[in-house]
Amino acid sequence: MADCSEINNTTIIGTSAVLYDSTPLPCTGIQTNDGLNTVLDKLNTIICNVKNSVTELTENVTNITEDVMIISEDVIDINNQLNICCPTTTTTSSSSTSTSTSTSTSTSTSTSTSTSTSTSTSTSTSTSSSTTTTTTTILVRCYRIESCNTGTIRFSIFNGVYSIGDNVHFTIPPTPPFVDCGVIIDDNSYVPAPDVTIQGVNDPILQCDDIDNCTV
Repeated sequence: MADCSEINNTTIIGTSAVLYDSTPLPCTGIQTNDGLNTVLDKLNTIICNVKNSVTELTENVTNITEDVMIISEDVIDINNQLNICCPTTTTTSSSSTSTSTSTSTSTSTSTSTSTSTSTSTSTSTSTSSSTTTTTTTILVRCYRIESCNTGTIRFSIFNGVYSIGDNVHFTIPPTPPFVDCGVIIDDNSYVPAPDVTIQGVNDPILQCDDIDNCTV
């Protein structure tokens, strides 16, 4: 039988015997006289690197998209909070000034030859102006306190120390301030300004029914 490498006068050449005989390819690292196996290995390395880069870029784009969505939600929440905390009240007032001046002069002269002269002058001036004033009202977060003695609702500035249900002493201006006690019934109220100042919290002897210590 004929040699297996020669069939019908055709010689089968393995990949290890094929050489690259063209100019070097800098981007792939392929050099002249590199074997076919070496060329394929370098191309495979480049393809794998490109595939990994595409996968990494896809993940980064996905993460960025999620971050943008979160930031957009935060911006919406901030705008909603600003509308609750700091509404803007616009007050428009107008003023008008008007000045009018009128001058009239009349002269009459008569002689035997019947000569008459009359002169009249009138001047009028009017000035009008309008002014628009914008006022911004800032609201402050406060505790809402119900007085144990009178049931009056008072507000003290929020500081994160006290909680709903706490019994507190508070002072009521002016100087010298009056002292009262009450229960915090809300810690998320917004008013232009607090009207009392909290002095203490959860005093063991302080309860709404403590007549000796919870009095105005």
